[in-house]
Amino acid sequence: MTKNENVLRFYITGRVQGVGFRRWAVREATNLHLTGWVRNRYDGRVEIYVKGKKEELQVFVNLCKKGPLFSKVLSLDFNVDQSDEPPIKEGFFIQQNDF
Repeated sequence: MTKNENVLRFYITGRVQGVGFRRWAVREATNLHLTGWVRNRYDGRVEIYVKGKKEELQVFVNLCKKGPLFSKVLSLDFNVDQSDEPPIKEGFFIQQNDF
């Protein structure tokens, strides 16, 4: 991670599975030159782990608060343990589901 990069890991609650949220997140993150991944969780939430410049991360978070057309985002939870940082490949991709 470079000096100008930050890392965020958060969960999105609401109608976020089965509505194209992961593909949408990949497109938006890629457009913002962010790296990381998105995956569905067993409990119906979407989990995102993302790295990039603070300004682009803020834009991405604001986009995630709305989500794609057929989603209904109820909340974003940033209260996540960051100590178990998973590795990030180049780019932003869909990670294997957590179930």
